[in-house]
Amino acid sequence: MQSQCICWVSVPLPPVYAIASTLKDDIDAGVKDVVVTYDIGCQWGKNFSRRCMDTTSLPPLDIKSLDSFRVAVPKFHITGHGASCQAKFNLAYMDGVGLTHGEGVETIWSHSTSLAVWSRENGPAARHMILDDHWNGWNWRKVVGLCSQLKTMLKRALQGSEDQRKEADSMTATWAKFVPEWRKMLTAYKNDQSEPNPFEEPNPHNALEKLRVQLLNEESEQIRTYAAFPHETSPSEFLRLALDTEAAQTKLKVCGKNVNNEDSENSYLAQRRALSKNITKLRAPQRLYMPGSEPLIDAINPILLADRPEDVQLWLPSALPSTSRDSQCIDGLPKLEYRLRYAQALKALHEVRQSRRMIRVLSAKRQSHIANTQRTKSRGLNDKVQMKLKQAASTYRISRKAIEALAPNEEFGPWKKTILELRPADVRGPGREESETSESRFVQSWIWTAAPQHSASVDDPDLQATLRVEWCKLQERAKRYQEEMELVVEEMRRTWVTFEQNSLEWISRATSLPVGDSAIDATVGAGIKAYAHKRADIQRRMASIFVDDWYHLLETLPFEVQWLKQFPRPPENKRHRLVSNVQLYHSGLHTPELDPSEDEITCDVVESNPHSPTVASFEDDIFD
Repeated sequence: MQSQCICWVSVPLPPVYAIASTLKDDIDAGVKDVVVTYDIGCQWGKNFSRRCMDTTSLPPLDIKSLDSFRVAVPKFHITGHGASCQAKFNLAYMDGVGLTHGEGVETIWSHSTSLAVWSRENGPAARHMILDDHWNGWNWRKVVGLCSQLKTMLKRALQGSEDQRKEADSMTATWAKFVPEWRKMLTAYKNDQSEPNPFEEPNPHNALEKLRVQLLNEESEQIRTYAAFPHETSPSEFLRLALDTEAAQTKLKVCGKNVNNEDSENSYLAQRRALSKNITKLRAPQRLYMPGSEPLIDAINPILLADRPEDVQLWLPSALPSTSRDSQCIDGLPKLEYRLRYAQALKALHEVRQSRRMIRVLSAKRQSHIANTQRTKSRGLNDKVQMKLKQAASTYRISRKAIEALAPNEEFGPWKKTILELRPADVRGPGREESETSESRFVQSWIWTAAPQHSASVDDPDLQATLRVEWCKLQERAKRYQEEMELVVEEMRRTWVTFEQNSLEWISRATSLPVGDSAIDATVGAGIKAYAHKRADIQRRMASIFVDDWYHLLETLPFEVQWLKQFPRPPENKRHRLVSNVQLYHSGLHTPELDPSEDEITCDVVESNPHSPTVASFEDDIFD
């Protein structure tokens, strides 16, 4: 089920104690499938069973008796995690959870936060009563609002299931050649988490290092076949040194303006000296592999090289005119730079994504209630991440400019659909910023959707991996919507059963009052019985009204709802007085009297004012 479990404790305890104590009762009750959502579940879930056994204050807890025990990260918080966590701990890829987001327990904070301000001057007892009264009212509104909430959830799940299934079937038909292999991989991963994750794309972070090793192997083969290179530094090593030198220049340009103390100044000067030496070291192999660049190298001002090496032009093949590039370089050097630039761009884009995720996490932390010391540390870390983000974005733009100069017409391979222009407005996400447009109009930045493409052929492994990930996501999305329908229908049934059970409990309380000489006063007893019967009647009426409102929608589902058969079919046009009163009350109109002949069922519940009346007055208003 999608209900959130809250463990109330009077003193701070480790999460493992709270979760394990709850799990003990669930396991004893026969629960076999458990999903725990936690903001840092990717780390917290490691060795959970062993930690439970090591906690001596806990009763014995046998996790192995469960059919499955899974840990996930809630959907809002998972955007701040890396790609590996998003593939492994994502609720969207877990069977049986429907559209659960895992953030339900935090929704009350929008209301309860205001209580801290205007109740902090109260005494302990008065403050306790205010908080209890507010949360009791909140809980009651949630119960009454289940009618419209569950109905809306079911409508969305029904429509979403149809739409997602069409998309999944369409992609399956388009790539039928690869689907059996993808389905086999997906099934294997579902059965055994140690199998390769089908939701994980090839990580471009190590693409540059892998390419360097590949180029060294190619050069070794070339040496064995032909002859040695004219310099101890091979062409690929020369370009690697050039790219590393260029990266050092970029770092000095980005971070140079942030020198604010003597130690930073000394470090900055040391980096400049090291950069100047590296540029000088680069020139010897460059004169051999790029003979046409000698006049350009000799024209560099030595004073500029000594004082501001970050502004010195390196004159790599991409910086030479396209008309004379081939004659100024040895054969194959421009293509070699293209391959390295492509891998460098992918790595830089990956670092941009990592930095943005970290910034989102730090931003959320600053908005929480933390001490000033922690806030200052968080701000300092945020500044460092911002520097890394600027450096990665600058490296990406330099790489793209070089790729565009080397292969404007994709002479060395496709890149225009992958290495897109990175504008300042594109460096955002993941997800929607609070200051941006509404969720329905939100468009994700391309940096989160672009996938590396080394070939235009569908047989390319990287392209197949991208297609596989998208196909698996579509299949899981369609399954989640189907599961959501089943879960919401079950929650509707449990809501009705709960109301009926609550009604029986109130009747039991009314009939179990003590009678006789030692009993309570007859007048008081009559009042208590009347109140108990009133509460029982409220529960019965809510059960009947909710089912009547859901009935026609439940009939349209693609599967049969067995428990619906025990209820008579309500009229097509009917408006319940309870529903109307709830709607008016939440919209601020305290006139519950409506014409019962109106022919529209409306269950929408608008957010209530935190300074609302007590639960008792609310009940009297809507049930009068």
